[in-house]
Amino acid sequence: MSRGKHFHPASSDPIDTFAEALRQMGLVLEGAPIMDGRIHRVPVEGDKRGQKSGAYVGHLDGLPAGYIKNHRTGEHRTWKASQRLEHLSHADWARLRAETLAQRAAREREWQNIHEVTTRLVGHHLEGLPLAPDDHPYLVRKRVPSFGVLLDIVGTLEIRADQEEPQKWSAKGNLIVPICTIDGTLLSAQTIAEDGWKVFPRGARCQGGMHQIGDFDGRSPLVVVEGYATGATIHQQTALPVAVAFFAGNLEAVARAVRTAFPEAHLLIAGDNDHQKAREMQADGSPKPNVGKEAALKAADAVGGHALLPNFAPDDRGSDWNDLLLSKGKEEFAAQWASQVDIAERHCEVNKIVAERKNTQPDGAGQILARSR
Repeated sequence: MSRGKHFHPASSDPIDTFAEALRQMGLVLEGAPIMDGRIHRVPVEGDKRGQKSGAYVGHLDGLPAGYIKNHRTGEHRTWKASQRLEHLSHADWARLRAETLAQRAAREREWQNIHEVTTRLVGHHLEGLPLAPDDHPYLVRKRVPSFGVLLDIVGTLEIRADQEEPQKWSAKGNLIVPICTIDGTLLSAQTIAEDGWKVFPRGARCQGGMHQIGDFDGRSPLVVVEGYATGATIHQQTALPVAVAFFAGNLEAVARAVRTAFPEAHLLIAGDNDHQKAREMQADGSPKPNVGKEAALKAADAVGGHALLPNFAPDDRGSDWNDLLLSKGKEEFAAQWASQVDIAERHCEVNKIVAERKNTQPDGAGQILARSR
């Protein structure tokens, strides 16, 4: 981390102070910084047109603070205002709050427009594309069929979003997996090359979006997974309906969407087990997080579901249920799946008993039963 710089802004306004700190770190702003607690990418001195090598986060809650990173120079630092907002006059506080809300609303409108434009472009690209054949090299390697996956016979789609240089998305021969809301409205898509390289279109919204495999009726258990190959494997081996969330950070949002649509469904979160990562060390000496496992457990907890994680030997390179099938075979897959589903079902039965007894016992008895489990 770079050594701290000394800033002597002329204004005591925290937005002005933060803007000066950004400029002294080489970041180039158009207008005032957006103090909404989110990451914003901006150009830095020396960037070419369209480049955004600077990043910052700023907020006005309590003591205004932020973080600044110049990726071109490698410098980064934290920032804090010299005084809490409570020390400002009511008029100054109201003005800052109004400015922040206006900036946030303008940025949300801008992003919403980008999302809509990108979704339309992707939708037009998908029109008329055929279903992918099961002998596509990627599907053959993963030993799964094509469940609602398309084959790109058109070629590259250029997407600018808010960038000068367009993204060249997809290519002839790629698979394209549509990403939709639970009611079938298109949000985005993922393109998968023959070698497995996966890319989302720039500017599209994926959060809460999914690819559905099988019929969602709420009567049978519903499975939420990260990747398409994992979802296709589980559906093929178990006949259960599957929602593909595409990445760990989207598991909870998809699980919540499924739970809202099917309140009584038994939800299974078939997460990735990034066990190899958990054996690696970070710069501070702590183990790297098992992102797939943590995201699956968090999603399961959020919707009252159960996380199912494949088990691997320490030297195994796999992380998901498709890897387990490919490396250990159908029998090991079936054994691990049945064992974990059995545990999940027993938990469901225990929870039902606890709920029933809580409704029939005097106050406090249910808490004793719950603690005794």
